[in-house]
Amino acid sequence: FEGHDALVKSLKELGEPPPTRTPSRYREVRQLRLYRLEDRVTKKTRSGKSRTSLERSETISVVNDPAMFERRVQAVASAWQAHKYRHVVVIGDGGPFLWDVAKTLLKPDYEILDIQHLRSHVHAGGKAVFGESTTDASTWSRKWCHHVFDHGPGDLIIELDALQQRSLGEAAARVLKNLIDYITTHKHRLDYPTFRSLGFPIASGAIESANRQVVGDRCKRSGMRSRT
Repeated sequence: FEGHDALVKSLKELGEPPPTRTPSRYREVRQLRLYRLEDRVTKKTRSGKSRTSLERSETISVVNDPAMFERRVQAVASAWQAHKYRHVVVIGDGGPFLWDVAKTLLKPDYEILDIQHLRSHVHAGGKAVFGESTTDASTWSRKWCHHVFDHGPGDLIIELDALQQRSLGEAAARVLKNLIDYITTHKHRLDYPTFRSLGFPIASGAIESANRQVVGDRCKRSGMRSRT
């Protein structure tokens, strides 16, 4: 970090003590990818599997600047005239910031929690309650992931409330409570049967792909470096 190194050098020259902590190397990337359903094209690969790609899309990627991210979302939504679409659908993870931005600037008709994030949380809950790497944990997790996919979250909430009555250790109880809060908070975003019947995607593969291409690959190019 060049900025940090320069600060330490100048403080030493002044006889002042340097900072006791170095700055974090963590950089939060906020990202959105906008496209229309008709922009999706499904083709057969050489192996015979179907693969969906986008003919047209626009990606917004901002590091450590929430205000800039909001301005970019607003500009792109305006350019695409998203307010004229019959339905605006937002798919995202559990981060409240992104949902707030979407609700304010995109005004979605439907909000969908990425099903891969749901599965990750359900599997974490199963491991906490039934034990790490146990058959009971994997069986329970798979069962309820499939159930929510087919029927929505109602029965899972009942199941989690029943599990909460068990005598669990402190760590397991905390993970279970977090899962209950997560499912309850996003209940209206977990109606996968309805979303699927309307032809909406329920996974954020498009944004994950963009994250790898726009952020990951780009940051690994020769000469790229981080500044504070």
